[in-house]
Amino acid sequence: MKTKDEIKEYQRAYRERNKDKVREYKRVYREKNKDKEREKNKEYQKAYREQNKNEIKEYQKAYRERNKDKINAKVKEYQKAYKEKNKDKINAYRKAHYEKNKDKTIEQVKAYYEKNKDKIMEYQKAYIEKNRDKINAYRRTHYERNKEKINAKVKEYQKAYIEKNKDEIKEYQRAYRERTKDKMRAYIEKNKDKIKAYQKAYYERSKETKKKHS
Repeated sequence: MKTKDEIKEYQRAYRERNKDKVREYKRVYREKNKDKEREKNKEYQKAYREQNKNEIKEYQKAYRERNKDKINAKVKEYQKAYKEKNKDKINAYRKAHYEKNKDKTIEQVKAYYEKNKDKIMEYQKAYIEKNRDKINAYRRTHYERNKEKINAKVKEYQKAYIEKNKDEIKEYQRAYRERTKDKMRAYIEKNKDKIKAYQKAYYERSKETKKKHS
């Protein structure tokens, strides 16, 4: 009788001599039994994961820790590409979600802000300080692109604000004039010639404008 090692050597030599034949047999067998093999593999994988779940968790944790920068970079890259590809769909979903949950969302944001006010202000201050040039450049570009729309909104807001707070504004103006009357008197006295020249020029300009429109 052949020993175990002799049988192994015979099998190895047979496979080596008939490797094409063996490969073809395996391919045909897999094709014929693919559903059966798939189920068998699933059962094996499930049993393996169940049996080794603690070791798998530990390995995954260690792998993530070792490769966290690489993983984070890949995740960000994927998220950016996904958002770019699906921006219309995402915007539509966000809009619909907000409209559906508007009151709840506003309350949640208010509550979060009240709870974390100091932390948020500190973060905003640090972010603005760090990205001041970038923010200013964005604001300039945004204003240039939307100048007319922004100016119209500002005027509309100012008009509504003045209408709503006209009594408070009148009171503030009166109090301000009272507080600064001595300073204003001194300023006028010091710059009376300049003021007269400005008033005269303004009067002349007004006359010209009236002539054009009459």
